[in-house]
Amino acid sequence: MPTAGERRGDFSQSLSRAGSGLQTVYDPLTTMPDGTRTPFPGNVIPGNRLSTPGRNIASYYPLPNASARFYSDLNFDATIGAYDRADHTTWKADHQLFSWWRASASYLHYGSIEPGNAWWGSLASPNQGVLYRKADATQVNSTLTPTPTLVVAVRYGFNRLPIFSAPTSLGFDLKTLGLPSSLAAITKFTAFPAITMSDVGSFGGGTTSQSVLHSKSFNTTASKFAGKYSMKFGFDWRTLNNDVAPGIGPSAFSFSDIFTRSVPQLTVQGTDASLATLLLGFPTGGSMTVTTNFYNYARHPAAFVQDDCRVTSKLTLNFGLRYERENGPSDRQNNFITCFDPKVANPLQATVPDPKIFGGVLFADVNGNGRNAGNPNLYKLSPRIGFAYSKDSKTAIRGGYGIFWAPLPFSFQSTIGYSQSTPIVASFDNNFTPAATLDNPSPTG
Repeated sequence: MPTAGERRGDFSQSLSRAGSGLQTVYDPLTTMPDGTRTPFPGNVIPGNRLSTPGRNIASYYPLPNASARFYSDLNFDATIGAYDRADHTTWKADHQLFSWWRASASYLHYGSIEPGNAWWGSLASPNQGVLYRKADATQVNSTLTPTPTLVVAVRYGFNRLPIFSAPTSLGFDLKTLGLPSSLAAITKFTAFPAITMSDVGSFGGGTTSQSVLHSKSFNTTASKFAGKYSMKFGFDWRTLNNDVAPGIGPSAFSFSDIFTRSVPQLTVQGTDASLATLLLGFPTGGSMTVTTNFYNYARHPAAFVQDDCRVTSKLTLNFGLRYERENGPSDRQNNFITCFDPKVANPLQATVPDPKIFGGVLFADVNGNGRNAGNPNLYKLSPRIGFAYSKDSKTAIRGGYGIFWAPLPFSFQSTIGYSQSTPIVASFDNNFTPAATLDNPSPTG
């Protein structure tokens, strides 16, 4: 942790790891054509050179609680407690409405709150955050026997699993740090920035993400017994959904020692400090990410019919046919990539006259494209044939043939075209001079 003096830009007591002398801090605005720089007088950054956002960010460091031998030596020890909570409940009811109708229903709920470890006890603590998880599952079953030879089963199920994680500082006002209001306005989930330091503690940050996995299923089957025949038929409908707000971190800034070295091209022991770079307000990296929410789904209808025929007292034949349809994943708002077409003109062709460039992704419901990803088999027919033969009281012979289809493996979310990260360009002259500041991290937009 920086000392109280170092947080004010005073490095006059900051010893070098080399074992002699101070950790000298150089002024990046004095860089000569050969790359050499001039150190700050007295190894103290003048007050009028301190960046307001940089000073405010550094103020969130806790003070050291242990002695250090040199600048960037370990000097902070913390032990904290964490409190987790989870609850689980299950309800179930069975009821016979009539002599020919039995029904049951159940509901299951699980919820948990799992906090991260707030080592600093503040909104800027590293590894901060809270994970919320909930699960709700409902099912309803009905069994009906309208006649002595007919049995009908009807089932419905619904499952929902929301998962939400967020930094403790979610909702933090970036303008209180002195960061520009334009940055705060485009930040999707405002939180204390993610500050990455090269030689002192990194802090802040934490990803905000939310996904709601939910599915519905409806199934009905009927069994009819008529003499030698036992007929079954049914229908099954399933829908899988994943509503996702992809993981988005707050504004991210990184600070290395490159702007406060004696020369930018070399690492010279005993010079530089990433903390000084922060206090001067010159980020050496960072990014801002903007992304789109997704509402992905996949549907699976299926139907079957089967007949078991008792030809003789010793021989039973089975005939069946199952039909399944799989449309492939899609998105309710068409925020989806359906496939890659190797024949379309590549968008880069506008800037590269030669050679010819082909290949590009196709977006759902654009220029006549379909809404579903991939090229799934829409007609999955599954014949089933079987027999059972009783040779004698001690010997039975059974056999059968069938085709079974595995569901198409796929992943939800196609972020190409729906997610963009803009990096901070730290310098345009090989780190001789900084190009971005905390007051204006993206001067080129």
